[in-house]
Amino acid sequence: CVHGMYMEGIKVTPEWMLIYGLDHFSSSQLTSPLDVWLYKYLLLNQQERRALPIGSKAHAGNGSAKALQLILAEAIKGCSFMMCGDPDKKIHIIPPKSRQEALAAGLKVLHRYLPWNEKQREQRFADEETLPDVVTQGMLALEPILKKGKEKKIYCEEYISLQLEGVLVPIIGRLDFRRDKYFIELKTKWRVRGKIKKDGTRSWSKKKAPTSPDPKHVQQVAIYWKATGYKPYLVYVGETDFQVFSEENCDMLKPKFLEEMLQEIRAAAMARQKILQNSSSPKEAAGFVAPGWESFYWDIPQEWLSRARELWRY
Repeated sequence: CVHGMYMEGIKVTPEWMLIYGLDHFSSSQLTSPLDVWLYKYLLLNQQERRALPIGSKAHAGNGSAKALQLILAEAIKGCSFMMCGDPDKKIHIIPPKSRQEALAAGLKVLHRYLPWNEKQREQRFADEETLPDVVTQGMLALEPILKKGKEKKIYCEEYISLQLEGVLVPIIGRLDFRRDKYFIELKTKWRVRGKIKKDGTRSWSKKKAPTSPDPKHVQQVAIYWKATGYKPYLVYVGETDFQVFSEENCDMLKPKFLEEMLQEIRAAAMARQKILQNSSSPKEAAGFVAPGWESFYWDIPQEWLSRARELWRY
């Protein structure tokens, strides 16, 4: 049989993906550097990927999103917020009794995993202090957008799937927020660690929302836009300000530019597809990619980094 083709209406996952326990691409796979993708998705299995420690800023972003879901569910009257954490299941989000309850839920996400070094411990303390202000700015950014619309349901983390020409498996992702025919992709910004001051305390600089979108975030938005046909909003939130980008105020979110971004996403998918097709083990796949150890992506605990380095040790 020919894998990766439609046979009697059923899509078959190619054998060269099943070797690695994969059956799709995702926006996070396709916007990661090739060496990081190879380590996370070819060497590690799904259980290991979920156990791989991630930095405090990522947990803080997830925590602030959780708090915002709860607070918005209470603030936007006449609408039901639906959590779509599972592709086939939608759960009604029950609004909290107070803002403090929502913030506590967000902080619980931030504290879900222990930091693995002093740098991450300091970052978590800074993020814990910053999270309420990030949530406040998030409310200012998101509430006016989500109040627009006729549909009585607002969906959180709704799954999407996109098939691109020549890419033999789907690209899947999740929309942060969706109402009617528009969606919002939310990005958060956290304090940046500075030097030790004369009094022995750590200095921190506040991270403002950017004045133009990150191209990798636009690539992610392009996937969601093509999969749904919905109008995109890309929202950045920091502790002191926010920026809302849409096709009205940003050329990078207009259809013409999003189509260009899709070509880059397709190229990234095809490159990964070629590596998968021409290898039968992570070690063999590593022969097609040079590692970039200086990247911040490799700021992971030593025991995990050692496994990565072993891939490129010949």
